[in-house]
Amino acid sequence: MTRRLAAALVAVAVLATTAHAEQPRELAAATAAAAAGDWPRVEQLVAPLQAVQIALADRAEAERLSGLAAYFQGQLAPAETHFLAFLRIDPDGSLDPALYPPEALAFLEGVKTRHRAEITARRPRGRRYWVLSLLPPVAQFQNGDRAKGIVLSGLLGAFIVGNITTFAVLHSWCDPSGASVTCDDHGNHAHAATELRTANYLLGIGALATFAYGMYDGVHRYRERSRELSLQPFAQTSEHANVVGIAGSF
Repeated sequence: MTRRLAAALVAVAVLATTAHAEQPRELAAATAAAAAGDWPRVEQLVAPLQAVQIALADRAEAERLSGLAAYFQGQLAPAETHFLAFLRIDPDGSLDPALYPPEALAFLEGVKTRHRAEITARRPRGRRYWVLSLLPPVAQFQNGDRAKGIVLSGLLGAFIVGNITTFAVLHSWCDPSGASVTCDDHGNHAHAATELRTANYLLGIGALATFAYGMYDGVHRYRERSRELSLQPFAQTSEHANVVGIAGSF
C-alpha cells in the first residue's frame, strides 16, 4: 500500500512538472526580450499567443507583456486593453517597481481605477457582516486589519486573564463576613490584597477600554471599507501630463 501511494505521488509530481514545462516558448522568449527592453520583439513574440489556447497563468502573463509592449511604444489604447485583460485574470496583478518606471506603474494603476468595479467583481470576497464590526478582534480580521486584530487579541487576552486571575486570588485570600471583608489578617494578606484589588480594577478597566476601542475601530473601518468601491483617488503621470482626480461609482 505504501509503495502504491509513493508511486501515485511520484506520478502527480511528474504531471505537475510536465504541465509547468509546457509554457509556450514564445512566452519565455518574450520575457527575455522584455528584460532587454526590446518591446517590438516582445509584441512580435506574444501576438501569435492571442489566437491559441494556453494555460490561464500564461494567458495573464501574455496580456501583461502585450500591455507593456504597447505602452512603451506609445500605443496607450491597446495597452489599456491588454492590461485590463491581464487584471481580469489576476485582479491583484501589478508591476515590479524595480523593473519598470513610475509612469508605467501609474498607468496600470489608472487602468485599475477606471475599471475598478469590474476588476473587484472578479476578486473572491468573503461576506462581511455589520454585526461583527461590534465584536473585536473579530471585527479587525473581517476588515482585513490582521496586525491590529492580533494586537487587540493579545491585549484583550492579557487584560481578561489578569483580571480573572487577580479576582481568583482575592477570593481565596478574602472572606466576606457581615458588612466587611476580611483578607486573612493572620496570614499577612491584608496589605497585599489592597494592592491586588487595585490591580484587579485596573486590569478590568484596561479590558473594557480595549474592547471599546476595538468596537469603535471595527465600526469605523467597516464603514470606511464599504465606501472604498464607490470613491477612489486617482493619479496618473506621464512625460506629457500629470492627472489627479477621483474616480468611482456613484
